[in-house]
This record gives sequence, C-alpha cells and structure tokens, in this order.
Amino acid sequence: MYTLNEDFIPEIYYDRRTCEPIVSYRRINKEVYHEAKSFSGVEVTKRRVAWVQDMIKRGGAEISNELVIKVGIDCGNEIILVTNFMEASEIRGILRESDLVIVNNIFHFSKEQMDEIKKILFTGKPYVKYDHDFRELMRPEFGKELLGRSVLNVFISPLHRDEYRRKLGVDGICLPLAIDVDFFKPVPGVERKEKSVLAVRAGADIQLFIDENPDFSFTILSDRRIDLSGDKLKVIQEPPYEKMPEVYSEHEYFLYCRKDLGTGARVVFEAALCGCKVIMNDKAGHKSWGFDFEDVYGLRAILRKAPYEFWREIDRAIGI
Repeated sequence: MYTLNEDFIPEIYYDRRTCEPIVSYRRINKEVYHEAKSFSGVEVTKRRVAWVQDMIKRGGAEISNELVIKVGIDCGNEIILVTNFMEASEIRGILRESDLVIVNNIFHFSKEQMDEIKKILFTGKPYVKYDHDFRELMRPEFGKELLGRSVLNVFISPLHRDEYRRKLGVDGICLPLAIDVDFFKPVPGVERKEKSVLAVRAGADIQLFIDENPDFSFTILSDRRIDLSGDKLKVIQEPPYEKMPEVYSEHEYFLYCRKDLGTGARVVFEAALCGCKVIMNDKAGHKSWGFDFEDVYGLRAILRKAPYEFWREIDRAIGI
C-alpha cells in the first residue's frame, strides 16, 4: 500500500524478474512537498485512489506512471497499485474501498480479474481512464463503454484523442506524458557528434533517410534484427534507461518516423530535452501537439507541469 504520512513518502521500484512493485520510503523534503501542494493550482486532497495497470515489464507507460503516482502522493492522495499479479478477490476489495479508480492499461488481466474490475467500475464507482495507446480500439464495444462511463478520459496527444473521437465517439482531455525533466538534459562532458542521427527501433523511411544523407551517421537502438544498410549505420542494443541521457547527448538529430499512427512516444520528449533536433512524420502522436521542440526551455516547463495538471484535472472532473 502506498501511503503518505507526515515525514515519509515512498519511492517505487520494480523487481526485474517479476515486475512486481517494491516500495522503500524516503524522508520528505518539506520545501519540495509544500511546493508540490501548490504547484499548478493543485490542492492537497486526502483521497484513497486505486491505480489499475498491467505489470508485464517496466516500459514507457510504467515509467511515466511512476512519476504521476509520486506527484499524486505528494499532493496528499493515498495510492494503491492494482496489477495483474493480484488475486481477483484482492482486486475487488481494494476497488470497493477506494474513493476513486484510475484505469491505465488493462490488457493482461485474466477474465476473472476483469469481471471484478468491470463489476465495480460499471456499478457507480467513479473512475478515470488514463489511456496510453490505441488498444481499446481493438475491442470497441468494451472500449466505448469503458471510456463512455468514466468521469474523465485522459489522452497523451491530440492525435490520440482524435482517433478515439472518430472511432468510438468518446472525448476527453490531452496531457503530455509525464517525463522526469530534471533527469533528461544534456550530459556535461559528452560530445555531440555533428551530422549524427539516433533512432529508437526502425520506423518508416529510415532507409530513405540513410540513402539521401550519405554524410550522416545513423545509430539505431533495437533488440531485434533490422533490415537496413549503409556505410555509416550501426544497430546497437537499447541501453538501460539510466544511460539514455548520455546516448541522446551524443547525437545531433533524433529521428522518429512511424509506419502507422502512434499515440505518442516518450523518447521524443526525452531526446528533445537532451538537446537533439527532432525529426517526426505526421503519424507520430507528439507532433500533433504543435510544440516547438527546439525551445527546450519552454518544452521543459510544459512537461514539468503535466503530472500536476493530471491531478488538478481529476479534481475538476469530480467536483473538488
């Protein structure tokens, strides 16, 4: 159970093998805590919140959620993480006792677990759908009911929301993904190589970029075999998350061109904050924000507010 008391708040980590959450408590920096309480208009709200999400691996959604949860705790909420590792009866008990449920990705819960979740959500329990991808469009009948009954839907880009409007007829607000803006910044002492391009996994038209820019070097981060060729091309395994600021800081450009529509990838924000010039196509969800990605100071300010705005918008939706 994640709780906030007078002197300590939890730090959330994940077991590398089981992906189960591990909590250790650290003493509150009272100045930071009081700043968090008033930041962006968020007031302290004592509330018991069940946060429901898949826990398969520590990917982009999980990393963003960690920061949103920490801010929620700093703002006075008691947050209980509900995952597919729990028994259905335990899930039922936690949801019943919660004042509010936040539903994130729920695609790896069993039928028994899902039956308990639906029973609680669809019989009057207030809940927020915090959506990260397009997977609810793959089960449209359930997706339309899930997003149609919520007190608030939160999408991660305008393109993301527009697709749900068009295909399911549901609406909501857009907030950027939560990013640790103090962690992602140019790393002192790391030389940024001129005419260097970084891409995370292969996307659309990368081979075309390579062929049309023979003077540029390309680094592709991928754990899979990629069918690309070029004299100045290298494909390397994606480094640990903690090393990514250094990797971004070594490159002049970050290339993110998708073959299909994407809701928004945190790597785009991370790269921009670390000083890369970002190249995207129109299928990249974060392009639909219309942000000036070269204005790193302005982008950092927008992203710093995002997790606080998340909790403020919830307060508005439920009438606090």
